[in-house]
Amino acid sequence: MYEVHQLRQDLPAGTEEALLSHPRLARVVVVTHALAHDLQGAYEHLGTLPIHVAPDCADPPDPDAAAVIPMLTGRPDAPKIGYVGHLYDGRGIDLILDLAGRLPGFDFHLVGGTPEDRARWEDPCPHPNVHFHGHQPPSALHGDFPLFDVVLAPHRPKVYTWGRLDEIGRWTSPMKLFEYMAHGRAIVASDLPVLREVLQDRVNCLLRPSDAPQAWVDALVELTADRTLRRTLGDEARRQFLELYTWRRRADLVLADLGHTR
Repeated sequence: MYEVHQLRQDLPAGTEEALLSHPRLARVVVVTHALAHDLQGAYEHLGTLPIHVAPDCADPPDPDAAAVIPMLTGRPDAPKIGYVGHLYDGRGIDLILDLAGRLPGFDFHLVGGTPEDRARWEDPCPHPNVHFHGHQPPSALHGDFPLFDVVLAPHRPKVYTWGRLDEIGRWTSPMKLFEYMAHGRAIVASDLPVLREVLQDRVNCLLRPSDAPQAWVDALVELTADRTLRRTLGDEARRQFLELYTWRRRADLVLADLGHTR
């Protein structure tokens, strides 16, 4: 079995083709349908590949960890808008800072990022309602999610990995999105084809164009004013997560029937 999260360009010539044409290859696992399409197209001469689409996932929240609620900086009565993840180019950090300037009554909390990436965004940031919390170990994040009224997944069409070594926007399956869902948070996300493989507007999130900040402002205002909508979207996101997007379920699906393949 071979799992791949992007079209690989870092392998010696012929390596991947040799693997994909190996007679004992039973399954190729990819994280999005877009990647399945592009991988099959790249190796069309090999015939139909045994591709299985399995999005990234998350673990259900640990009740004991979630019981330890940390304190957030900022104003106690301000709506709390959260972002958890890397601060690399293409993750929409510029959009979040734009939203903070348009919504001075809201507090924006960004959790994650290397010290260098954090400084690149934080040092020139003019908005006092933006709070950078830096990297936290995964075990500490469970206490953060319940503090946020709304969480953001503001991906741009082009998303880069560390050091801009690769551009993966067309194929990305962001794990933090599934963590948002696991915690039943109301999500506002970029309306991108790859995210629509998991998200549906006004069912488990609100989707907005990544290049239309006023649409995001309107979404945040609507969600913070409507507790019922927040709960409805968050509950459905969590229901779908538990049914479809846990690591346990992913492992079972990826490994299913491999003992009976050639």
